[in-house]
Amino acid sequence: MDKLAEMIWQRGSAWQIMKEARNRWRTAARKDYIAAHVALASAHHSLVKRYRTLLGWPLALWHISRAVLNVNRAAAYRHRSFGRPFTTDEVDVVARVWARAPSWLGGNAVRAKWLIGDALTRPGPVKPHTHALLLLTLGDIEYRLKNADKAWACYRVAEEYVLAIELEESEDRERQLVRLLSTLGFFYLDHSGGQKRLDGLMFIRRAALLAKRVSADQEKEILAGMRKRGIKTKF
Repeated sequence: MDKLAEMIWQRGSAWQIMKEARNRWRTAARKDYIAAHVALASAHHSLVKRYRTLLGWPLALWHISRAVLNVNRAAAYRHRSFGRPFTTDEVDVVARVWARAPSWLGGNAVRAKWLIGDALTRPGPVKPHTHALLLLTLGDIEYRLKNADKAWACYRVAEEYVLAIELEESEDRERQLVRLLSTLGFFYLDHSGGQKRLDGLMFIRRAALLAKRVSADQEKEILAGMRKRGIKTKF
């Protein structure tokens, strides 16, 4: 497992994570300017959720603003130099940053939606978890744009990738499965009733158990979401 990714997944020191990310940027920018900025944006974005507290919001805003700055630099460079398109993995990062950042910080949900739509229609193989995560981001955008039917369609298709991700040959498939299960679970719990709500609760608990084994960072986020909704965290 990549050292920086492991530091992020296991909730290592934020200072050490950013030090490593900046060192990598200095080396990578000479070889692939686009990839370097997207990677740095990803590191900043991964830390935002740590500071969603009353006292931590200034740091959260700083990290999301830096994430936006770096994806915008990558996009601008690509446009100016007629450079290569974003890879699907890069689209996952860029679209999430644009979709979740407020417009006054440079976020752009419509642009993110277009970028995901383009990535999903490209020919060629795509890892199941990448395809599923793009659908989750698209679903989140559609819901916030008040296109509930389109949002639900995205989440239903994303759910179909659970088994494929379990069988995927990649080092971080379990952590990506946690992302899928927890996102689906909280969405179903918050926006549906009956069996779908029960499915959501099952997904959340499954994600929490898996995160306990593979990612301290994801486990902490899931448990916080459970407590916020009054769900028992011991099961």
